[in-house]
Amino acid sequence: MFYSVISAVASGIKVQLVRVEADVVSGLPGLHLVGYLSSEVRESAERVRAALRNSGMRLPAQRITVNLAPADVPKRGASFDLPIAVAIAMASGNMMDARPDEPVLMIGELGLDGCIRPVNGVLMILLEAVRNNIRRAVLPRGNLREAMLVEGIELFGVDSLKEVENYFAGKTKGVSAGNREELPENKEARYSEQVRREIGQIPLDFLDIKGQEQLKRAMLIAAAGFHNIVMMGPPGAGKTMAARRLPYILPEMSLTECIELTGIYSIKGLIDPERPLITSRPFRNPGQTVTGAALIGGGAFPTPGEATLSHKGVLFLDEFGEMRREVTDLLRQPLEEHHIVISRHNDKYVFPADFLLCGAMNPCKCGFYPDMSRCTCTENDIRRYRGRISGPLLDRIDLMVSVDKVELQELSKTGISDSREAAYSSRKMRDMVNMAWTIQRNRYINEDYYFNSRMESRDIGRYCHMDEGIERIAREAAERMGLSARGYHRMLKVARTIADLDESETISTEHIGEAFSYRFI
Repeated sequence: MFYSVISAVASGIKVQLVRVEADVVSGLPGLHLVGYLSSEVRESAERVRAALRNSGMRLPAQRITVNLAPADVPKRGASFDLPIAVAIAMASGNMMDARPDEPVLMIGELGLDGCIRPVNGVLMILLEAVRNNIRRAVLPRGNLREAMLVEGIELFGVDSLKEVENYFAGKTKGVSAGNREELPENKEARYSEQVRREIGQIPLDFLDIKGQEQLKRAMLIAAAGFHNIVMMGPPGAGKTMAARRLPYILPEMSLTECIELTGIYSIKGLIDPERPLITSRPFRNPGQTVTGAALIGGGAFPTPGEATLSHKGVLFLDEFGEMRREVTDLLRQPLEEHHIVISRHNDKYVFPADFLLCGAMNPCKCGFYPDMSRCTCTENDIRRYRGRISGPLLDRIDLMVSVDKVELQELSKTGISDSREAAYSSRKMRDMVNMAWTIQRNRYINEDYYFNSRMESRDIGRYCHMDEGIERIAREAAERMGLSARGYHRMLKVARTIADLDESETISTEHIGEAFSYRFI
């Protein structure tokens, strides 16, 4: 007999539906798996044998062939265990399908005792299934809350093969859009409820940083226009503290962004099974020993790296100057194009990477330049240390801010004693960023981008309004500073953001001056 079910495989973050076909015929007994399989898929033969036997079903003494089609798509992971077992059980008569004409999607890893364990990537797989008009899915119960984020498909969460048998026999029903008791049936309501619960919480506040008004101002501008920023200063000046507070002044994500980000984290197995929907903007700090594959993604079967996990959030590179130059230069493409392309001999993988880059570095190897009473570096040491960050990469940084050492008397202050310091609370900064984002979204309503930092070069003259005299001053300043055309355009985009924070339609001399002040450190 022949029987087939539908499963899926994640290739990067792209999902490919796979048909699992089982054929049981007379011949030399054996179980043969074919279809461009990785080692973990081939090993499923032994798991399936034991799981079926321990669930009261025996493989017939016949030749069993299982094909995973299409045959030219690489198959990997343990999620094919359940569809392979069910296809064999149906083809051998151990199970009966009460609704054979309705396609069903199946994913799950099998234990030797017949239990079914959760797998990664369920959200992306179900979204692809709905796009292909598949309206039934059988999946591990541990993945059920994540699966409920997808509407329009009947779900059945299982813990064992015996439960799968009962479902196909029509003895139990799945969880459909109308009877999902575990969560509210409207995902918009679930999202709004979770955001309301989280949006008022600011566990890390810029008020915790004493002094450093220039740094806070730069962070405000970076968040308002989604500009990349690098901080340079001695150890203990507050660079890392500021970076960790940056995500909390960014506005909340839309539901579409939340679903997209949750799908990425699901592929990597990084979501909470009880609260799968990610509503907070990510903050990733990979550390200075990060490899190129870990930063942008890679491997024999490429998976997302830190840059993609930072999508719609902040990628923080601490000790920027200590990282290997060949690793940091890999960020040049995503900083320009906001996605990552990884090519392999059999496929091309595209990962989203629309993040805000925040870097922190010391001014020299010992960290104390220009305090020559403490700095032990020579001029060549300083030049070599700063040269670890390439010019083309720095050309893609919008804001460069110098962070000075904090005086001890600033640290001894308690409470909010200064109106300038009070203006840089995370709550007030987020209100200003929200206002700037609203202005930009209204301005770029007919464009395919939303932020000043993403403005196309051809649109700068259209959206960066300034008097002829101010434009001449900006060009002369750029020539004196030796900026490239890209660097000059980035400064105009920063000036546009500063003007938006002032709710000004035109760019003034003050806006240009402040934007150019963040170029050299």
